Parts: sequence; C-alpha cells; structure tokens
Amino acid sequence: MDEDHALLYQILENAQVHLIDAGNKWCDESWTQLNNRFLYDSIGYIRKGEVSLCVNGRTSLLQPGDMYYIPSMNLFSHFVTSGLSQVYWTHFVLGPKDLELSHRLQFPVSVRPLCPQDIESLFESLFQAQQNPSPGGPLLRNGLMAQIAAQFLSLGREELALRLSERFEEMRRTAEYIQENLDKELSVEILAARIGLAPHYFIQAFQRFFHETPIHFVLRHREEAARRLLTYSSMSIKEIGLSLGFSNQNYFSAFFKKRSGYSPSAYRSLKKGSSADIKQE
Repeated sequence: MDEDHALLYQILENAQVHLIDAGNKWCDESWTQLNNRFLYDSIGYIRKGEVSLCVNGRTSLLQPGDMYYIPSMNLFSHFVTSGLSQVYWTHFVLGPKDLELSHRLQFPVSVRPLCPQDIESLFESLFQAQQNPSPGGPLLRNGLMAQIAAQFLSLGREELALRLSERFEEMRRTAEYIQENLDKELSVEILAARIGLAPHYFIQAFQRFFHETPIHFVLRHREEAARRLLTYSSMSIKEIGLSLGFSNQNYFSAFFKKRSGYSPSAYRSLKKGSSADIKQE
C-alpha cells in the first residue's frame, strides 16, 4: 500500500458517522435545487425515474439503481428529468473530529451497486429503525448509515482521492486556525499573510478546496458557533458577540439577525422554548 492510500485508510478508519435524517420520497419536476449547499453530507439512491445531479461542475444522469453523494458545503444542483422519481435519501455527518471528510477527500458523484437489492434493504432497514425507537436506536441507525456510506465509498474507490498537495495542507491549517480563533480579526489580508500568499491567490486556492470564499467560511462558522452558544451556554449576548470577534453587541445582533432572521435574544428564547410565538425584533 503506497503512502497516499495508507493515509486515506487512516482517515477513513478514524471517521465517525452521525445520522441526521433519512427518508423515502417521490419527486416530480418541481423537486429542483439550483446552486445549493448542505451543512451535512447526503447519500441517496434512485429507485425509480431519472435525476440529473451536478456537484462542483461534475454532472451525472442518475437512473434506477444508482447511488449519489453530496459532500457537505459542496455546490450542487439537481432536478427530475421527467415524470416521477422515487429517491431514498439520507442526511448525515461523516468525518474525523472537527474537520469534515469532504474537506479531505474528492468524492465520485455517483456509483452503481452490483446488487441494488442489498442497498435498498439497508435503506429500508434504516427507515424502519427510525420509526421504532428503542434504547439502542441511535447506535443501530448510525450503524446502518455507516454501512450505506461504506458501500458507496467501496464502490467509488477508484475515484476516491486524497487531497494531499502542499497547498491543500496550507488551506487545511488555515481552516483549523479560523475555527479555533473566531474571536480574532480574520480578514483575507491577515489570513493570506499567515501563509505568505497574495490575497487574490489565497482566495482562489481556498475556494478551490473548500468551495466557498474565506469570508463566507468565517461568517458561516461564526453563525454556527453563535447558534450553539445561544442554545446551550449561559453566556450573555454581549459575551457571545465578543467571543466571536464582534466589537460590540449591536454589530453582533445585526449580523445574527441578517443570517438567521432572528435577533439573538429571540433565537435564544425560541430554542429554550419559552414562547410558542416569538416576535422577531
């Protein structure tokens, strides 16, 4: 086994799977997504009909028996080509620790299982496990999701590739720095200077690997951190804003309302269930 494959297997060996949701959907021509991004990974299976899927500029025409993968935060579009399609779908998180696997690997858009009945059986077992809660339910559902992901990765192993370039390592370290230093100033100029690149080259390199600009990456992680802190911490709104790099509460409140549609206090009240009808400020 060469060094690249050894590292690929090590990353996958340490990957963790967490199911968010799954379902069985009949889709007509109104089932259209254009230039969207998920905050989670998605694997689907086409049981009937045809679906066109484009992920980061790579298009596949999916037919019955095909599986597809949409990695988190990758740009995608899809639509039903004609009539009705039946799609088995999952939303989940796959990754080692805090760095999503989609930031480390290049995925095939779609694969064709040798035995579609086996894949259908896995999905149907997953749907059944969702409908029958039990003490071991979460473990069972995550285990079934892991089997579905493993099937896809095994079938797509020829296209599965590790992003190992020196430039990617620079971008990976930059992403980790951003996530660990949300309280600091994180302008393009500052981030680019950390790795010795001109700002416009830095933006191009970052976007090539993460499929979003550095500023969008920073804003997304600040918003996600704000949502977590407002929901689970007892910090004041001012303290949360300062911990995420906002110089005062007004700037933080304006940022959060623009991103979420709620003021921080309304969002916190909504999440804590203190009111059934939160009036947006």
